[in-house]
Amino acid sequence: QQSAFIIMDEPTASLDFGNQVQVLTEISRLAATNASGKRGFLLSTHDPDQAFQLNASVLIMNQGTIAAAGRPETALTSHTLTEVYGVPVQVEQTISGQRVCTPPFTAYSSSTATMTSDALITA
Repeated sequence: QQSAFIIMDEPTASLDFGNQVQVLTEISRLAATNASGKRGFLLSTHDPDQAFQLNASVLIMNQGTIAAAGRPETALTSHTLTEVYGVPVQVEQTISGQRVCTPPFTAYSSSTATMTSDALITA
């Protein structure tokens, strides 16, 4: 359709890992072929790992305000993610060098986490 801006609201929601990879790969391909910068992309997700996978600019919202913005490696910190999600979150690096976010399951039993509509938005 050659639109000037593509907005995606949780495009991988309810997909298994295989289909998530396919969708994120296509998003990455579209962004990479946008060398002219004539098309903008906005993706919202509650999965911070996707921002690391896409290596996209990040804007994190928390209770209607901007909690952090920038490159994933600087915006997606354990401290910020713990504040936003209401559970302890560790940002770790795998042997392959990929960054991943891991909330410990033991934290949920004593957590004060609440359901929110805040989203992690990558562009």
